[in-house]
Amino acid sequence: MMSAELLSASLLAFTLLMYVALDGTDLGTGMLFALFHDDDDRRRMAASILPLWDANETWLVLFAAGLIALFPAVYAVIFSALYLPVFIMVLALLVRAVALEYRSHASASMRRRLDRVHIIASTLAAFTQGAMAGCLLDPNARATTFTWLHPIPLLGGCLFIGGYCLAGCLWLRWRLGGRAGNQCITLFWIGLPLWLLMIAGLYCLLPENISDRVTALFIQLLNASAPAQSQRFVLWGSAFVIPMVVLYHSLVFWMFRGKVK
Repeated sequence: MMSAELLSASLLAFTLLMYVALDGTDLGTGMLFALFHDDDDRRRMAASILPLWDANETWLVLFAAGLIALFPAVYAVIFSALYLPVFIMVLALLVRAVALEYRSHASASMRRRLDRVHIIASTLAAFTQGAMAGCLLDPNARATTFTWLHPIPLLGGCLFIGGYCLAGCLWLRWRLGGRAGNQCITLFWIGLPLWLLMIAGLYCLLPENISDRVTALFIQLLNASAPAQSQRFVLWGSAFVIPMVVLYHSLVFWMFRGKVK
């Protein structure tokens, strides 16, 4: 039987993976606005994620809340060292939301400005997420203001940008179809080798004992867990909340499963 600490770590991993998969696709769609200049294409791209983006960010909220409740010491260390990229990410997600929600009510000139804001905000959010992930893998990372701008975090940020764009291409191929969908597939096959090349570059930058570092980080995480009573309380609550969120997501995806016209 799994211990409470392992269950808690598994819960956090699940919420983080769900966020990356779902909202990462939304961010990728936002970045792809830069490659589509037809107003009708952009309208349909925005419409494909409008019913979903706010629900997808629920997983990020669950991850942050779970990290505070289940591993408060880890939360304190990570967010004290990475407060600047966290602030930039949250601000970018907020600005992205404003640009996305208001574009359909704006004039043509304002809509173009909002689209540029949407592209920049989506790129910043994706980059900061990848940079923070890279900080955890960087053996030379220190708790300084600009640790996230070292080579490994920088490449991690680029990897997240590329990965989210690839996910956005697949999403738009499914939701839009037609000429725009075919263009997305072309972009996907062009971008995939470049993304794999970046992964190879990151692998070359990482030290040979990276597996030891990952193991040490995992053990650090388990050793910094909250009291067992607190963990049990959160896990029992999650047993109700997580299925409800998954059910809601499934319902929304089913309701908006058709092609965007």
